[in-house]
Amino acid sequence: MSISPSRRSSASRRSPLSAAFFGKEELSEEYERRARSFAEAFQEKTGGGILPLAYGEKGTFSIKYNILFDKLFGFSLIGQDVCEAETSYYIEKSNRYGVPLDTREDYTKADWILWAAALTDEKEKCEKLYAPVLAYLKGTPSRVPFGDWYYSTRGDIVHFINRSVVGGCFAPLLKVSGKCNVKR
Repeated sequence: MSISPSRRSSASRRSPLSAAFFGKEELSEEYERRARSFAEAFQEKTGGGILPLAYGEKGTFSIKYNILFDKLFGFSLIGQDVCEAETSYYIEKSNRYGVPLDTREDYTKADWILWAAALTDEKEKCEKLYAPVLAYLKGTPSRVPFGDWYYSTRGDIVHFINRSVVGGCFAPLLKVSGKCNVKR
């Protein structure tokens, strides 16, 4: 299933975050107002519940890893209720080695799982999301340096190995540090 970038719900989340974060000082209030308006419209357009892979695609999901930056930067454009609902759903959908990236395939990315784990304020839920990644690292039949794109059911790599993106696995630690909050 190919989805147009204009219909992908993950792409539309980046717009309000980028507008709020990259606004020049004299325009920051206007950008923040627009970002809040975009975020509200986004949440209304998705119809509540679990955010779909793409607008109008009922019964689909994808890991909403990009919401993390809304939380890290302190904008609070996306409500914590959305984050908690999403992370609970990911736990339900999780396979032996983690939650799939979306409904199209059963592969996943370790860094995206940990970004998503940082969305919840509940330690137990965070641990439930990252525990399968630890199981993958211990049990993968692929003997390569940290293959971050792998099958969530089998634990063998799809392609990527030994990449800097695995630094994203530290997202839960970065969140609790509070060091990125620009809205203090």
